[in-house]
Amino acid sequence: MITGESEVEEFDDYIDATESVLASFQGADLSLDSAVDFVEIIKVDKANRKINFSTTARIGQLVQVVKNWKEACGNRPDFRLFTQLKKNENLMCAPWAISPKQMIALSQKKYIRDGSQFTPVPGVSFADALKLFLGKNRSGWTWEFLHHFSDQYQPLLRYCALSKLQSILPKKSITVKTSPKYNAQALSAVTLISVLLYKSGRTKELYMNDFSFQLGQLCSAMDEVHIGYCMSERGGSIPNMLLGNQIYGMALQDPVKAMAFMATRCRPYDSWVKRKKIQLNSKDDKDKQKSKTIKNAVYAQRWMGKQAAKLNQYLRESDISTSDSYKAELMLGYLAGRPFEQNKESAKSNTDKGENNESTI
Repeated sequence: MITGESEVEEFDDYIDATESVLASFQGADLSLDSAVDFVEIIKVDKANRKINFSTTARIGQLVQVVKNWKEACGNRPDFRLFTQLKKNENLMCAPWAISPKQMIALSQKKYIRDGSQFTPVPGVSFADALKLFLGKNRSGWTWEFLHHFSDQYQPLLRYCALSKLQSILPKKSITVKTSPKYNAQALSAVTLISVLLYKSGRTKELYMNDFSFQLGQLCSAMDEVHIGYCMSERGGSIPNMLLGNQIYGMALQDPVKAMAFMATRCRPYDSWVKRKKIQLNSKDDKDKQKSKTIKNAVYAQRWMGKQAAKLNQYLRESDISTSDSYKAELMLGYLAGRPFEQNKESAKSNTDKGENNESTI
């Protein structure tokens, strides 16, 4: 439950495992006021061991913090990536639950360049991980860690977001493709960011309806439009820098400037979408992949029109600060992408294979 030594791959399995542990606390001879000791022992050498950290919690308190952690792990957007679970076993997976101890390994990587590489960095201690789990961390520590962790994983999440959008393209057009192993790391990172947001009072009911997350979704939708345009007008040649990705990079620093830049650059694509809408009803499309990207672009542009109006209104009425939570929520929105509209046929049977199979329209 705390160390994560027993791998739990599905969130429902994690809930079942947690419930079984909680049920063991209900024994007749065990009081909720009984104490549980947590001790971290460091082995210096064969004859020298020392206690590095210790704390105590009541069983009643432990029951509550476990339930709280379970809710925190579920505080994430709903999307899937093609992910490596075990050797030679890859599946489409949503962000999964992580244990407190897994925070240590996750915090020891900083992704660099385009997100395809990482360098080791000092991470959080077991003591800090357990303090976050038990709710004993000092005031402001959660925001501090959110700042560092978001900075460490931003390139990876950006990399996976681009790969997710391009997964439906023919191989010759794909310019960014992450490995299932990197996708697995991204899913764990999303859960940890979601836990930290939850511990800071930012539940998904709040942040997924707020400016920063929806701006991230808007950038992802702009990438969809750009991809559709390239498949239609440039023979499937996709540039290394998509327009939405460029705007996302600007939004990390200045959301107002990013929105203004999008308003000036999206006009040619809006005109192209108007010309292509007729293809939505065409039944003679021979190139299904090309047709799908064009349809995605048309739906994305329509969704963007509604969202842009809402976000512009928000900008007029509120002051936007690029806080730690803003950047983290923007990252989650960009990776999650826009909510997809499904027609009746695809709602009944969404059997397309691939990294972005849930995006069938």
